[in-house]
Amino acid sequence: MNGKVEFTLKPVTGSASTHGGFRAEVATGKGDVVGIDGVIAEAINYGYINGIKPESAKGIILGVLSSMINRVMDDGRPRRIDDYFTLSLKVHGLFSDETDEFDTSRHKLALSLKQLNAYRPSFDNVTATNINHKRQFRIYSIRSIGEDGNEGRNGRLVQGRDFVITGGDLLAKDGRHGVVMHLRSPSGDRPSVNPRIISATDSRIHCAWPEELSGEEFLGMLCEVVVYKLPPQEDPSTYPRREIKAVIVQA
Repeated sequence: MNGKVEFTLKPVTGSASTHGGFRAEVATGKGDVVGIDGVIAEAINYGYINGIKPESAKGIILGVLSSMINRVMDDGRPRRIDDYFTLSLKVHGLFSDETDEFDTSRHKLALSLKQLNAYRPSFDNVTATNINHKRQFRIYSIRSIGEDGNEGRNGRLVQGRDFVITGGDLLAKDGRHGVVMHLRSPSGDRPSVNPRIISATDSRIHCAWPEELSGEEFLGMLCEVVVYKLPPQEDPSTYPRREIKAVIVQA
């Protein structure tokens, strides 16, 4: 099982709101309840039910549950389904003393369903993600694209080949972003080049290799690839945001 659960966060309301904070609401499949027919179909698909028709399986399941409810109401004895749940009878309300009788105006009977260990599974293989989570501005990898279309080794760029920058939140919302390549030469000079961006998404920027860096003198040099995002033009007081990753230029 490899589940993927998405959730949203809502402000806490009511008496608990004095402490602030947010509560989570599961968004995965919200509003799409799987009924008993769908549940049975899933059980058959995964091999939990074999040799009987879905209608028969449905009748058995509903019959067992109805029998449990009726028999608990008959004699008050709890009914248990292995390690899944226990169905029992409860009496709610306060009594004045040990001899006080049941009074329907003050007391009531109710069924109680207690979940057992089967309802406490390990969630190690289930990931939970906030739909509204803002990814951090990061460069994860920089790889050259080979002639076969596959990406090469991270951190080493092949001279003359397009390359791909992968990361998170790479693009500015107003479109004012770009890529710069700084070469660290033995002489201490740091020529800067803006490679042509072929395509760009929030997680992937595809760049063409700049002709200015095609000479043999650049081979083996350390190159700093910078992804930058400029602030909105109406807010010149903020500084540009930059993410830098160093790579080696090779033939």
